[in-house]
Amino acid sequence: MKKTIAWLLLIAMLITSLPSALAEDTADAAAEETAAEEIAAADMDAEEAGEESEADASAASGEEKQTYEGTAAIAFNMRETPDTGARHRGNVPEGHTLRIDEYHSDWCLVTYRNHSGYAKRSWLNIPGAPDEAEPVQVAPTPAPVVPGKDNSNLPPVADVRKEVSKDPAESNAVDPFYDRSYLPESVDISTAAASVPTEKSVVWPTVGSDDDNEVRYAARTLKVTAVRKAPDSKSPAILTLKKHEDLYVISYGTEWCKVMTAGRKQQIGWAKSQYIYSYHSMDPFQYPIPGWEDYEMTGYVVLKEDYHIDDLVSKSYTGNDLHAGNILFVQLRPDGTVWAQVRRTWAEIPAEICTYYPITNWREAKKGDIIGGYTQYFGQHQGGAFYRSRKNNIARAMKFMADTIIPSGTEYKFYNNIGPVKKGNGYETAGITGGAGTGVGGGVCHTSTLMYESILSLPFYVTDRRPHTDDGATYAPLEFDATVGVYSDMSYVNTLPYDIKMHAYMDRTAGVITVSYECLETVDPAKLADWNLDSHGYTYMFE
Repeated sequence: MKKTIAWLLLIAMLITSLPSALAEDTADAAAEETAAEEIAAADMDAEEAGEESEADASAASGEEKQTYEGTAAIAFNMRETPDTGARHRGNVPEGHTLRIDEYHSDWCLVTYRNHSGYAKRSWLNIPGAPDEAEPVQVAPTPAPVVPGKDNSNLPPVADVRKEVSKDPAESNAVDPFYDRSYLPESVDISTAAASVPTEKSVVWPTVGSDDDNEVRYAARTLKVTAVRKAPDSKSPAILTLKKHEDLYVISYGTEWCKVMTAGRKQQIGWAKSQYIYSYHSMDPFQYPIPGWEDYEMTGYVVLKEDYHIDDLVSKSYTGNDLHAGNILFVQLRPDGTVWAQVRRTWAEIPAEICTYYPITNWREAKKGDIIGGYTQYFGQHQGGAFYRSRKNNIARAMKFMADTIIPSGTEYKFYNNIGPVKKGNGYETAGITGGAGTGVGGGVCHTSTLMYESILSLPFYVTDRRPHTDDGATYAPLEFDATVGVYSDMSYVNTLPYDIKMHAYMDRTAGVITVSYECLETVDPAKLADWNLDSHGYTYMFE
C-alpha cells in the first residue's frame, strides 16, 4: 500500500513539473534564435559598414564604378560565372532591359529582374559603353607565303584615307554619296550585244604551255591532295600535301594543274584542279584568276523602272526590290539579254528597262571613262536589330570608300581606310559571316568582298586577300570573297599608269551596293599599249 502511494506521489510530481520544463526549453530555443538573429544582423551591419568604407575609399581616390543600362541583343541565359558552360541563372528574352553592373570586353555582370549573372558582351546592346576593339572575325585561311618574292620595289603606301562625318544619321540615308555626273553616253543594247564575243577567251596558262616552268599563281590546297608525276589519277604520287598547304601553280587546266610544292625541296608535279583554291596571280597583267572569266561584267545599267530579282539558290533569301535609278553592273550577252550576278546565281533584267553603259578597257581609257566595277546585293527584307545594324555598317564602309582617289603606284588598304571599326566611329554590333556570332562592324566584309570583285577584271596587284572559310561567303560566288578584320586586310596596288577614282553607291531600301573605277587622266596610247607589271617596277624572284 505504501509503495503504491509513493509511486502515485512520484507520478503527480512529474506531471506538475512538465509545463515548466517545456516552457524553459521553449524559452531557451527562443533565446538561441534571438541570439542567432542578432549575430546575423551584426554580420550584415559589418558587411554594410565594410562596403560603405570601400565606397568611401573609392570616392576618396576619385574612382567610381560605372554602370550602364542596356538591352539583350539576343535571348540568352545568364551564367553563374563568366563561362558558357557555367550553371544558368535565368533567361533574358531578346530586347528586354537590364543593368550592366560590371562592363568588360568579353563578359559583363548584369542584373535582370533582381537576378544577377554573367553575359557575353556580344549578347548585349549597351549604348554609351566604351568603344570595343576591332570586330572578331572567323579565322580566315592564311595567305600563301611566296618564297623569294622581292617587295623592295613596292612604292610607299600613300595615305588615301578621308574624313567622314561620324553622324550615324548620315549613314542611314539612301544614296548620300554617289556622284552620277561622270556617267558617259549610253549605247544601244542590241548594238553593244553584237560586239560581245560568243565564246570567252581563256588567257590563263593552260596545260601544255608551261615549258619554262614559270610560276603563275600562289594557291592553297582545299583538302588532302596527291601531287603526281603525270596528269593521271593512276600515276604514282610524288608526295601528299595536307589541307591548306601552300603550293604554286605553273599551268591551269579544268581537270589538272601543273604545280610546284612550297617546301624547301620544291618539287614539280600534277594535282587535281578541284583540290586547289585561293589563287593569287603573280602577274595580273598576264594571268587573271582562273574561273573569274565567268563573272566578268561588260558594263552597267541605270534602271528606268522598279524591278524584282530573286536569288534562286538560297531559300532563305527573298530577293531584292530594285528601284528606278539603281546602278547595277551587269553582263550583256551576245543574244542581247542583260544579266545581274546575284549572290551565287544570275537574274535576268529586261533589256527594255535598262539604260546601258559599256565598260572601257583600261588600255583605251580616257579621262572620265569607267574601267571596271561590280555590284553586290544584301538582304533588304531581313529585319531585327542586327540586320539594321549590318546595313548601317555596310553604308558606313561605303561612305569611306566613296570618291577616293588612288594615285598610280599607290597601295590601297581597305581596313586601314574604312577603320578603325569601332562604335566611336559609327559602327554597330551585327552578325558576322562564317558563324562567328556577332561583333562591332559585322557586314563590312560584304564591302571588302565587293571591292575584291570589282578589281579582278583589272590588272591590279593584290597584296592581301583571304577568304572567310573554305566555303566562302554566300553573298559572293564561291572562292571570290574577301574577309577583313583582326586577322587580315584586303589591299591592292593601282598598277595602272594613271590615277583612278573609286565610286561607291548604295541603295539601302533596294539592298544594292556598287563600286566602280574612273580613269582620271588621258595617257599616251603608245604608253598604254606597252604598259605591264615590269614597266611598273615590280620584280618577283623564285628560288
